[in-house]
Amino acid sequence: MQLENISNFQKIDLDNWKRKHYYDYFMNKENKMRCRFGMTANIDITNLLNVIKTNKLRCYPTFTYLVSKVLNSHECFKVDEYNGELILWDKLHVRYPMFNEDTKTITSIWLEYDDDFNVFYKNALKDIEKYSGIQSMYAKENFPPNFYDITSIPWVSFTDFQIDMYEVDGTWLLPMVTIGKFFNFGDKVLMPVSIKLHHATCDGYHAGVFYNDLQNLASNFNL
Repeated sequence: MQLENISNFQKIDLDNWKRKHYYDYFMNKENKMRCRFGMTANIDITNLLNVIKTNKLRCYPTFTYLVSKVLNSHECFKVDEYNGELILWDKLHVRYPMFNEDTKTITSIWLEYDDDFNVFYKNALKDIEKYSGIQSMYAKENFPPNFYDITSIPWVSFTDFQIDMYEVDGTWLLPMVTIGKFFNFGDKVLMPVSIKLHHATCDGYHAGVFYNDLQNLASNFNL
């Protein structure tokens, strides 16, 4: 797989971009307003779990597909800085950790996004089988630059989750998503989902779009 084939983008004309004033404000180093904001909400996955059980699917790759589909459906989540320029990626791939049960450690791998669930899921299973048990921070090579992060904490149903990228001086623009242990609530099954977004590219409205779209996909997912 060649990097240039999966990393297409278009440059954003900042002077004519609708978020220019917000981008300038939240990326200005002098006014010290560079910030990412986080939000956590519960998603009703009752229908989704039924589909997963009926089709004998694995939860993590399935959840990852739904999140990836939502993020790839909206330009605001694909805005990035690359080689000193503001750009819009054509698609976001996904970086995620694999848990090693024996050592209680993780290794990070990445997966190319495909809008076709069957293709995405099949490739995810191949990677899980290939890289499972490897002791390395990054088991899979050739990370593309256009990826978002997702991780799962299936041991706890959290109400909030915080993580940030301090090493990049507040300029990490792409989303970070964390999913937690799902739980019963009446006749529903809910799953906490946390998202971290940069205020230069997204506001609370866009976080709402993410959650509403994710809920819609989960409620109507079928094969």
